[in-house]
Amino acid sequence: MTPFLDVTEAKGAIREKVVTLAARRGVDARALTDADVIPESGALDSLAILQLIEWFELTFELTIAQSDLTLENFGTIDAMASYYERSRARS
Repeated sequence: MTPFLDVTEAKGAIREKVVTLAARRGVDARALTDADVIPESGALDSLAILQLIEWFELTFELTIAQSDLTLENFGTIDAMASYYERSRARS
């Protein structure tokens, strides 16, 4: 169980996971900014993006509706942190 994180902590955890998943593909994503669109950056392929979404659900104890799986919610580190913050506010 992950305790409630503030948005800055959540963003750091998301960034760390993106960098880790990219490294598994041989990609150095440390220079990726929080506003860079992850699918367009080439840091993660489609499988790694699915792994990121699965990790997000498990780590933050959220169930993501299929309709929420959009670039607006999950395209950038900023977007994912914002989605996390909105989801926690609703619960």
